[in-house]
Amino acid sequence: MTAAGAAPAIRPPGPPVLGMQVAPLSPDARSQYNIPDTVKGGVVVQSVKGTSDAADKGLEKGDVIVQAGDHEIASAGDLAAAVAEWKHAGRTSIPIAVRRGGQMPRLSCRSRSTAKAASRARRGAHAAFDRRGRRRGGGGDGARPHRGRP
Repeated sequence: MTAAGAAPAIRPPGPPVLGMQVAPLSPDARSQYNIPDTVKGGVVVQSVKGTSDAADKGLEKGDVIVQAGDHEIASAGDLAAAVAEWKHAGRTSIPIAVRRGGQMPRLSCRSRSTAKAASRARRGAHAAFDRRGRRRGGGGDGARPHRGRP
């Protein structure tokens, strides 16, 4: 705590990555989130968007991300670069190693864009039908497209 009783100053978070705001592991962040000195490196999760895959996997405020894919993480830029590399390689999710209270769970997170693409792919099988279950036009089976009233 500072003299005025305010919370310690932590560097502003970088842009969201995988639905999370992360910040460097600073002395102020260590004291705010009770992160022991034995944790060397990584970025602190400052917030997790409730609709993200990271939230579904259980990531929470105060977790320390130490590895993403094959890369050790020391900054928000490292995390963003690791995610971008995995996306460029055509992968839909990236393994994340997290320090939390002496444990280091490993989990796999999808980015929002790959989660949306997977959702679209699941719906794709039904895209030829409208909301009422009627076939949309031009299915290649000789059926006329639906044009209003029958």
